Amino acid sequence: MAVKNNSQIHWEKFKEIRNKVNSELTKAKTAFFCNKFENCAQSKDMKHSWKLINILLSKNKKSNNISQLKCDDVVISDNTLKAEAFNDFFVNIG
Repeated sequence: MAVKNNSQIHWEKFKEIRNKVNSELTKAKTAFFCNKFENCAQSKDMKHSWKLINILLSKNKKSNNISQLKCDDVVISDNTLKAEAFNDFFVNIG
């Protein structure tokens, strides 16, 4: 509604609600992980504790490797050729 009407009142209400939602999400995440860590401490499960720590530190994200690249109707799998194709693309953008 704020975008549609572009009204200052709607934007302020939107920001207020957004901030409340973000605050509640943060509280819920904190409570969730505190509960999980308490369960790990009681069961002395260090493996699960480290999994939780890595989730919190975002260390378990998978890499976004590009296995193949299609350029000018040619499929490229070689990493060097993919790098050159990206380089050519970005050099010629403007």
